[in-house]
Amino acid sequence: QPFALAIIDLDNFKEVNDLLGHDVGDELLAAVAKRLRQSLRANDLIARLGGDEFGMLIHDIGAGPTLARPLEAMMNAMTAPMDLAGQLRRVSLSMGVTLFPDDAADSASLIKNADIALYRAKAAGRGQYVLFRQELRLALERQAQLLAEVEDAIRLGTLTLQYQPVVDLETHSVVSFEALLRWQHPTHGLVSVGLYPQVFENQGLSARIGRLVAEFALSQAAQWLRDGVPFSRVAINVTAADFVLNAFPENLAERMAHHDLQPHHVGVEVTEGMFLGRTAVSVLSGLHEIHKIGCEISFDDFGTGYASLMHLKLPIDRLKIDRSFVSGIENDPTNAAIVHAITDLSKSLGKKVSVEGVETRAQVELLQAMGCRYFQGNYFSKPLYAFEVPEFIEKFNRKSP
Repeated sequence: QPFALAIIDLDNFKEVNDLLGHDVGDELLAAVAKRLRQSLRANDLIARLGGDEFGMLIHDIGAGPTLARPLEAMMNAMTAPMDLAGQLRRVSLSMGVTLFPDDAADSASLIKNADIALYRAKAAGRGQYVLFRQELRLALERQAQLLAEVEDAIRLGTLTLQYQPVVDLETHSVVSFEALLRWQHPTHGLVSVGLYPQVFENQGLSARIGRLVAEFALSQAAQWLRDGVPFSRVAINVTAADFVLNAFPENLAERMAHHDLQPHHVGVEVTEGMFLGRTAVSVLSGLHEIHKIGCEISFDDFGTGYASLMHLKLPIDRLKIDRSFVSGIENDPTNAAIVHAITDLSKSLGKKVSVEGVETRAQVELLQAMGCRYFQGNYFSKPLYAFEVPEFIEKFNRKSP
């Protein structure tokens, strides 16, 4: 007979164990099991598979609405808060669901399908259920292949950096270079690794790449100093994984000392997404440590994520206005107003502002009229290989303001 298999996982169960203890974690599992049992129909079956994971067989599934009812019942069973060690806490579930025989005909494949759907439910924000679709399996297989290719790129040394300058039009000088990760792909040629955001969803791989980028950039900065190149500062993009798994501030200080670099030679760029979720505490603590070291901290892509004005109270030295606000700014009064507002607010807070994605002279003139002075974009220079940097600096310094 047709049935559905659901794999159920408690969201943030590890936090309960870590903060309240494993005894309280066990109480939570028992309380969740009781609520799930009470939400079952007579001919359904539920069991704890291990850890904080449960499995459920749902019979008499019929059409879509018939299946949705028991799934919604389980989600609704978690609505009321639970008393855990004297604290009221809300508990949510993530579920992956697959159908027999529509999706697969053997138990191993069904469990794999449900796990794939569960992974998608968690990635989509948790507290929900996702029905398995074949394209989910294909997407996961593509991601696994991509991660394997990036692992090969690290091993074969086909990851490299390019450097895009940030210029100050008030003093007509080059103030810094942003280090941008590039991949010499065997099929697609030189591509930005940023085109593959799923690479950075894997924290372990993201942290390894972060170490590599920092070492490449610091080593190159040291080489420019030895060669007498007046490069000023190189800025490194970091991710939450760098702070969680890499002890980034300590490693940064150690590698700067190794390469004989001063704090004004190095900048760090962060994004708004890093201050969300469970990694936020580690990121914020790390930023304070970097601030103590004396490196400039830039807020990249400001205004494009889950922006909060509270973020402006963080130890941030520079805001970078995203290219999405610059594109078409000559004819888009809304974008112009946003850029103007960010510039004025930043100045009142004593923070510098850089504008990314500048492509035309008209954009430069409009942005200068708004009070912008620091610019980055292809109008001034595309990303450069390290050996091209000295010539760019020389030519830019020769140009009249």
